[in-house]
Amino acid sequence: MAFSAFSSVAQQRNLGITGPKINKTASERGVQFDGSEVLSGPIRITAHQQQLLNGATPNNEGAEEWIGETYYDLQTNGTTANRIIAEPDCEISVVWTGHSQTEDNTFPNRGTFFQEAENCGPFPASPGARIEPTSRTGWPNILKLADGSNVVINHTFASTNQTLLVRQNADGSWNEESTLPANADLGFLWPRAVAAGQTIHVIGVTGPNDADSPVYERTYEGLTQALLYFRSDDGGQTWPIQNYIIPGITSAEIKGINADAYSLVADDSGNVAIGIFLLTEDVILLKSTENGDIGSWSSRIVHDFPLDQYELGSSYSLEDIGGVDPRGPGIFYQNSNLRDSMFVGTCDGTGSVTLDANGMAHISYSELFIYSDSTLQEGFVNFYYLPTGIAYWNESFADNDVNYIEAVEVGLDVDGSVSYDFQDNATYVNGITSPVSSSNIEVTDEGEIIVTYQQAMENLLSANATQPQHFSQIHVTASEDGGATWACPYNIINNDLSLFGFLVPTTEAIFPHTTLIEEDHLAIWYQFDDEPGLNLDADEGDPINSNTIAELSIRVNDYLDTDVNCTFTTDVLEVVDAEAFSLSIAPNPAKDITRISYSVDASMEMQLTLTSITGQELSAASLRPNAPGTYTYDLNTSDLSVGIYLISLRNEAQVATTRLMIVK
Repeated sequence: MAFSAFSSVAQQRNLGITGPKINKTASERGVQFDGSEVLSGPIRITAHQQQLLNGATPNNEGAEEWIGETYYDLQTNGTTANRIIAEPDCEISVVWTGHSQTEDNTFPNRGTFFQEAENCGPFPASPGARIEPTSRTGWPNILKLADGSNVVINHTFASTNQTLLVRQNADGSWNEESTLPANADLGFLWPRAVAAGQTIHVIGVTGPNDADSPVYERTYEGLTQALLYFRSDDGGQTWPIQNYIIPGITSAEIKGINADAYSLVADDSGNVAIGIFLLTEDVILLKSTENGDIGSWSSRIVHDFPLDQYELGSSYSLEDIGGVDPRGPGIFYQNSNLRDSMFVGTCDGTGSVTLDANGMAHISYSELFIYSDSTLQEGFVNFYYLPTGIAYWNESFADNDVNYIEAVEVGLDVDGSVSYDFQDNATYVNGITSPVSSSNIEVTDEGEIIVTYQQAMENLLSANATQPQHFSQIHVTASEDGGATWACPYNIINNDLSLFGFLVPTTEAIFPHTTLIEEDHLAIWYQFDDEPGLNLDADEGDPINSNTIAELSIRVNDYLDTDVNCTFTTDVLEVVDAEAFSLSIAPNPAKDITRISYSVDASMEMQLTLTSITGQELSAASLRPNAPGTYTYDLNTSDLSVGIYLISLRNEAQVATTRLMIVK
């Protein structure tokens, strides 16, 4: 797979870190829309869609349901909260942050919208109002207690900045019952909550004391936002554990935790697990096997960020990061002085944790490469988005030893060109996230691992915004052998599953959250509309638009072939240094022509390719040296623009790459 470079800057703000831009040159591929398109001719409804319209599918499987609407379009700054739960009898409950009005961009009536369906659906008509009688809320989590009652844990972003418990009454109405007893002067916000029996587990972070204060200036117990843990054993009536900072994420280990950079899960056997997904810190698993009791927690390093307690804008050396990251863009620059050789592999701030039937924790998170030094404004960082992927880890792995799901990287190459073809200066949704992001992980009782995530679509581009934007859609992959091999990803936004398949090319589906109903029966919650981007992304500022909340229930193994390991179909070549072929270029930098020199030990066929730094192939030549020796090839560079290009030379087993600089 050819690497591609997305290089830009982003700034921290009070909702976490935001603001990526794809900044690379690539061929314009795929479908584009300018907003003027109209439907013509008859609308084709598939037999499956007709079943959906007639309500004839068993247990609503394979049926995308449109269950609600919102004009408030930001559901999270990172990981998605607990938005959907399912009971074994296929009772499904969902919540979302919503606003039903369009005229006020302050969204004064923002709150929790709730839906519940029996037998996996259909759901009732879309609710017209939030559940909270008085408070403006957001970031809801839906919980089902052992007594059958529904509880929502969300936050009030008001002067008190508190996390609120809202309980459903027997008549279906809701009561704002209490706020969690947080003692942080800065409040307690962006919660994650789960229930196991009558026990409720909640985590969240301390909030701002000044709405205009940058994230890195807030402190609590020495942390620039601290993650606090709460537990109630009686359905939220009392909280015997409050304001607990778990060992492993204290000021001795990290600088702080961004909003929504965490995931929470618990089971009925007393296992509680928290995943921590930070941009410039380690990816961490926190786990208790004693129901979250104080003193019962342990921590594991899933991915080791090599710069401990790193300050954005601080310089570092290759030695500090342990050398060039072999997965990163620096592999191209390791023999040069370009700072790109020092990009560091990390997490993009999104991820998920789950527990299997034996209580083992499993984690997925999205990969990102960053660079920051003293030449950048304080709090800024450069991003290199490709190569990218989703990492998988479980407790049987060693620390800092993740598996990267190659199937995800294959799936990102939608057109099969063996390169990633994103439009120059285009963007995609949601903060600093990678082109593949917002993963959710589930493990069936049989041990099948299912990962759902959103993916920027290289072949779907809208030109109807202030600048081009790639649509994102939701994909699923799975493994039946402990994460060693993975099925090719399946895009659930398609003509067979979507309620109206003709809308697929203009569907942006994001913020997935999942739950297992039974075995491989997966329920997926997501938000979609007909235009990429967000109104509430400060860097995009798209117009306020109606967004649909949807739920889709599928049998994963009906759509994924887990017997086939999804890998790139191109030959697997050993990457060697240029010296292996005595590969050199002179002059370099070049203007109109340059000579490429190389050596071979025997008669063989060689392939010489010229690509842009983004991986776009510009020219290729077959070389057939008929004896051992040194050979040359003259390359006409007069038509190339000023910049850096890659020269690759390969035989049937090895490939070497070196840089060519063009000046005028």
